[in-house]
Amino acid sequence: MLQSLRIKNYAIIKELEIEFKKGLNIITGETGAGKSIIIGALNLILGKRADTKVLFTADEKCIVEGVIDISEYNLKSFFKENDLDYDDELIIRREISTTGKSRAFINDTPSNLTTLTQLGNSIIDLHQQFATLEIHRPAFQLKVVDQIANNSSTLKKYRDNYKHYKSEVDELERITNADHNSKKEADYLKFQLDELMKADLKVGEKEKLQSDLIQLTHAEDIQRICSESSYLITDGEDTLIDKLRGIYRSVATLQKANKSFEKTANRLDAIITELEDISVELSDSSSNLVYNPEQIIELQDRIDMINGLESKHNLQDESSLLELQTSIEDKLSGIEDIDKRIEDLKASIETRAEALKVIAKKLTAARIKASPKVEKHVNKLLHDLSMPHANLSIEVQSSDTFTNTGSDKLTFLFASNKGSKPQSLKDVASGGELSRLNLSIKSLIADKMKLPSLVFDEIDTGISGAVALKMGLVLSDLSKNHQIISITHSPQVASRADEHLFVYKELSGKNTVTKVRSLPDKDRVNELAKMLSGDPPSKAAISNAKELIEA
Repeated sequence: MLQSLRIKNYAIIKELEIEFKKGLNIITGETGAGKSIIIGALNLILGKRADTKVLFTADEKCIVEGVIDISEYNLKSFFKENDLDYDDELIIRREISTTGKSRAFINDTPSNLTTLTQLGNSIIDLHQQFATLEIHRPAFQLKVVDQIANNSSTLKKYRDNYKHYKSEVDELERITNADHNSKKEADYLKFQLDELMKADLKVGEKEKLQSDLIQLTHAEDIQRICSESSYLITDGEDTLIDKLRGIYRSVATLQKANKSFEKTANRLDAIITELEDISVELSDSSSNLVYNPEQIIELQDRIDMINGLESKHNLQDESSLLELQTSIEDKLSGIEDIDKRIEDLKASIETRAEALKVIAKKLTAARIKASPKVEKHVNKLLHDLSMPHANLSIEVQSSDTFTNTGSDKLTFLFASNKGSKPQSLKDVASGGELSRLNLSIKSLIADKMKLPSLVFDEIDTGISGAVALKMGLVLSDLSKNHQIISITHSPQVASRADEHLFVYKELSGKNTVTKVRSLPDKDRVNELAKMLSGDPPSKAAISNAKELIEA
């Protein structure tokens, strides 16, 4: 509920604060006093764009601030999703600088116009003649019929099922696209895997191959040096071992003279034993190593193959190549699993589609049954509101396509003149007709839907007398459960007010400014009388005004 609207430096409003009440708030005043300017200011806090043309004084910024009670609007999730502080009392502020730059604040937190517009649509429903009204939207038309059909529980069940159905349909599309691309890649992956598996790589293999290659490449030098060394140590005529044994025997004789030479003799004996072992190893190495050009080629080819794989895959060693091999195996396994996943999804989607079809048919049947009720109520009220030949008809078309609301396309068709073919609202209804149609629909669903504050700008244009009185009664009934703010030129409509706000102009220095005041009962009678007969009002008009208020 809109509690107050503060306007500063906007159009012909220097500074103004308006307090609104529950129920029916009526705004009246002479033409040009600024009634529509108030609606323009209200539009600013609902997200409408503005520029410096709105400034009353060019060197001061414009401020429009609205205070709204949103305790019954279930908007906490919206505030959480948009990272805004929630409070039951919402404060929205728009500022237009002297340069035309606009800033918006929601509970003192800076906000963009998109967020402000989304929030505004949830709290204030503003209807102006010739504006694109909500009833043009198929989603709203469907919502109206669903409310009358009491489809909420069925619709919830349908949407719960549809959510899972849509998720699986999207998943199937994603996987199918992935499968198409994956199968293109599969042949290349299989080629890579085959190449790596044939290589039969082992961690550390290349390092050993390189060592073996070096050894084989130098086989002749190794054989010669090993053979010569073994010969000099043990196999020749005057060997190193023979000389060391002679030295050992000589030193060993010194032990009798000095026992300290025993250690020296033992050390010489150990050296002789070690040299004999070395000679055997050298001899074995010389015998075992055979220069083999073919083996050298094989080793080199193996090393080149490993180097080629590393270069091809931009990797550094056999370990990385083996990891790549495992990764390719996993990818190919995943590609093979996709076919099964696709089949499983298709089966699940088919099952869910059958379940959705059953629920969608229930929704369709309920909508078809409820549509005449909507038509009857709205058409009766339109006839009462001076549209005797107006006719609203509702067309329900079903299909095999599932949407978030079922399988139906619902269209409001309208004809304002007798004999005219009903057509889509946007093609045939004028601004005044749409306003009355919208009022009729809102009065039908008022008890079933939590509507935001409803603002009507001259909804009664073109009507008077008993028809205007009927419209006033409709607004009054609607205001029992919803706040209504209505700008009107009709005394019959104004007589139904719970709060009557009078807009007027007065001189302030060299400028004309807009003012607003709440009318007490006595002043209300006088204002209605003026609207009936002119200023000053006649006695008959005053009497008539009293009768209107008391009716």
